[in-house]
Amino acid sequence: MQSFKLPPRLTNGDTIALVAPAKKLTSDVIDLAKHFLEEKGYSVWVGPNALKENGGFAGSDEERASDFQHALNDPSIKAILCLRGGYGSIRILNLLDFSFFRKKPKWIAGFSDITLFHSLLSNSFGLCSLHSTMPLDFSRNSPESLDSLIHTLKGKTLHYELPSSPKNRTGITSGILTGGNLSLLHNLQGTELDFNPKHKILFIEEVSESLYAVDRMIQSFKLAGKFDELAGLIVGGMTKVSDAGDWFSHRDLQDLILEATREYRFPIAFDFPAGHISDNRCLVMGRMANLVVGDQVSLNFV
Repeated sequence: MQSFKLPPRLTNGDTIALVAPAKKLTSDVIDLAKHFLEEKGYSVWVGPNALKENGGFAGSDEERASDFQHALNDPSIKAILCLRGGYGSIRILNLLDFSFFRKKPKWIAGFSDITLFHSLLSNSFGLCSLHSTMPLDFSRNSPESLDSLIHTLKGKTLHYELPSSPKNRTGITSGILTGGNLSLLHNLQGTELDFNPKHKILFIEEVSESLYAVDRMIQSFKLAGKFDELAGLIVGGMTKVSDAGDWFSHRDLQDLILEATREYRFPIAFDFPAGHISDNRCLVMGRMANLVVGDQVSLNFV
């Protein structure tokens, strides 16, 4: 069992593309990202359609796909950083040609709706990608989350030592990291982008869902056999997840996850700093990792 292929590391002067594959955004988001990345020593290419609007989208499907395709094909671009998520990436997927990218892979980074691209690269191409913060959140991100993105782009291996959450399930495991936004992973079940849980450590995060909906998604994973051969589970930010009505009176999300997985022995780490939170640490999807859940939580990529 080996990690998927890592794209080349970046060096000073390399070009990072900023593209908007999903929801529309404002110019201040791009300005802040350009300033930050240029201060770190990189050149920045901004998709010419990034500030267009088509309803809630950053331009039409064709315009968003055009920017992304250029970033995939241009050999001078060494990484693609998605400006924000929201919704829309799935609408451009069939418009993109990854032929050149598969021969000359580069980092694709982002989270939330960008889970679609992580799933594509992991499940279809055997390539690593970065579950990371995006420019929309740069102004509120912790220094640790921004540093973790830059360090990973430079080729440094990430090691996390974190406090343990009281309801963690202890244990030691290894596996290839997969996952992302829970709703996206749930929606991809039954497609070519659905993840294979064997020898995987699954990471999930969510935002603005009701508690019963999250429980339903977790239960559907169980019915689909996703937990049968899973090596470990990491639960990141579960932001603005609350009960609707009295479905789960006096219950919390962690209890529901423990209940759904009680017959399994894989370790579970709650409250990992990644997701729709200010401290959104970078994770390398498709890379082998060692997870230790005990008095502390240790996640080391190898």
